[in-house]
Amino acid sequence: MMDLGHSSLSNAASTLGWILAQFVWLGLAGLILGRAKPGRAWAFGVTLLAIGVWSASLAQLKKPEETDVNRYFFEGVLVSEGVSPYRTPPARFETEASRLSPPALAALRSIPQAELNFPELGTPYPPIQEAAFGAIARGIRTLLGRYDRFAFLTGVVFAGLAFVVLGWRKAQVSWASVALFLCHPLLVREWGVRAHADSLMVGAMLLTLSAQKERSRIFFSWLALGLKYPGGWIAWFAESANPRSRLIRLAVVVGLGALAFGPFLLQAPSGTSGVAAFTSLWESNSGVHRWARMLFGLYPGDSGEFLLRLSMLALVGAFSFHLMSRRQLTAFEKAALGFQAWILLSPTPNPWYFTWVLAFLPACRPEVRKPLLLSLVALPLAQSWWAIDWVSTWSTGGWIGACMKGLQNLGVEPLWNIEHAWLGFWTWKAYRSGIRLSHVEQPQR
Repeated sequence: MMDLGHSSLSNAASTLGWILAQFVWLGLAGLILGRAKPGRAWAFGVTLLAIGVWSASLAQLKKPEETDVNRYFFEGVLVSEGVSPYRTPPARFETEASRLSPPALAALRSIPQAELNFPELGTPYPPIQEAAFGAIARGIRTLLGRYDRFAFLTGVVFAGLAFVVLGWRKAQVSWASVALFLCHPLLVREWGVRAHADSLMVGAMLLTLSAQKERSRIFFSWLALGLKYPGGWIAWFAESANPRSRLIRLAVVVGLGALAFGPFLLQAPSGTSGVAAFTSLWESNSGVHRWARMLFGLYPGDSGEFLLRLSMLALVGAFSFHLMSRRQLTAFEKAALGFQAWILLSPTPNPWYFTWVLAFLPACRPEVRKPLLLSLVALPLAQSWWAIDWVSTWSTGGWIGACMKGLQNLGVEPLWNIEHAWLGFWTWKAYRSGIRLSHVEQPQR
């Protein structure tokens, strides 16, 4: 979660900078992706650019701006010491002090509870992701003799990038395109500057779609589920002969996930279950949900809000089922459109969720890829709304803050609405462009 107390001017400048960076990237993409086969010089040049960009982004991890990544480190230390983050929320780690080594206690006590998101709750992260955090933390301690947050986060970033690059190469994406997409501002910002670990799940999803055998698709889908729960949905989009086989695969993946992960999730004490508690704290800050709440007069927490979320989920399911009938689209294109629809209709469309969609695009055809790339340009607009503290601006007498506060009280947030309208338009354009293409034969496996 971001700190909402930053100044308006600095965040406005940051927003403008990220939008301009995307246009610069789109210009570079036009030079490289527009070529039938980029030469080695292009690949070498973009690779050097990617190394420079990621080196600069990793330097900012010495003082992370996200509380989520502090929790990664905190729980990685706990897991490496044999303490369950499901049973022991960060706020209660001192109760396990007798089981923790001196280096672990020193590392955990060095992070103020205020720098962790919801420290009173058990972890919301799946077991395989927690195991990855524990392995990285243990590796750092073995190398350095202590737990180090910067080294840990660097390890998380590199592990995720390696997994994604492997997935792209398995999908037969050229090295020039791999290096180019590694330079995309959204990936750099969310996986580098903010060190979100979604890249681990994304790598598993890419391997699912590029797998040639059904057992491999089930395994990588299950792995994606264990790295982040929405990742298991990729089982639906991987190639199959018919929708029935997709339903069976999805059921197998979810069933295996319940058997493997259920014992961990049931460890949390009453009232501190990470997944359920974090989900209940979601803010319906999606433009679509705000419009629906205004239309039907709903309030957060009432039964109508639950029905709204359920209806949105049903719409995503119906659209995903419809995508399967469109043989003009490849598996990567169906996954990109399906996850984009899910994020658009989810109650809390966090910006790093869109990296899931972006990661599918190198393997998509230009007619589908271009509209989806354009859809992401407006994403920083909503982030400026999150980052600017309009309440403070209003209380100090600023007329812009007063206007924005008035609109917020009416349920109208212009930047969210602009972003969602923009995203929806270009997503529809991508879908229409894809189904106008010639028929794509899907292997009957």
